[in-house]
Amino acid sequence: MAVLRGMGVTRPKLPSAGPGQSVGLFGGSFDPPHEGHRHASDTALARLGLDRLWWLVTPGNPLKAGRPLPPLAERMAALFSLPGPPARIEGYDISNLSGTEAVGSMVAFLGGKPAKKWYRKFSVRGVVGPDDFAMMEEVVGRRFAHDEDFGGMPDLVLIDGGKGQLSAAAAAMRAAGREEIPLLSLAKERVRGGEKVFRERVFLPGRKNPLHLPPNDPVLHLLMRVRDEAHRFAVTFHRVRRSRRILGPPAPG
Repeated sequence: MAVLRGMGVTRPKLPSAGPGQSVGLFGGSFDPPHEGHRHASDTALARLGLDRLWWLVTPGNPLKAGRPLPPLAERMAALFSLPGPPARIEGYDISNLSGTEAVGSMVAFLGGKPAKKWYRKFSVRGVVGPDDFAMMEEVVGRRFAHDEDFGGMPDLVLIDGGKGQLSAAAAAMRAAGREEIPLLSLAKERVRGGEKVFRERVFLPGRKNPLHLPPNDPVLHLLMRVRDEAHRFAVTFHRVRRSRRILGPPAPG
């Protein structure tokens, strides 16, 4: 998440931080205002949906069960027409090399923070060849076919990919009887015009065109963080699988 500088906040009282330190901001960071910024306007914060900052947490004061959900989650619910603010977000990705050693990943974020206890890896079993859509459908279907050992159902599912991956995941969730769980996907798009610039597209079921959120939008930053973590987890597992296939199992110690 981008660090916000030069903007003062007179309400509410922010958590303290030492010189040069930042406080946690639902998976990002925020530079607390100093004395010289006391009279700066809150307009920019309000525009980003950050005007209600009572929910800022420090590493020593994480979000606790039973506390109200952050306004960022409330804004996400309104933006994507969710039934409520998402407390648990799960992200999914696929990694393979031309269809070989195909794997999937699931990551879980609780209160905007990674909950690695609930991360899961999947070895793709029923797909032959490079078919990312079918692989995504298999992985999501296996996760939602049962709930044991997953820590409960998510409030929002985020898929790494475009409309094809989103449709595959939606089909799997319908087959598992979990179509009521909100679902969206996030994909990068290259903006042409001579510059290597990328922007993110948010796809939602039933919507023809993607949403383009501002690059400094905290909601987008959270989605990107979940997506990137799912991607990292999948790629790491795929590399392990490839290494085992090429080098064989490690020798007994």
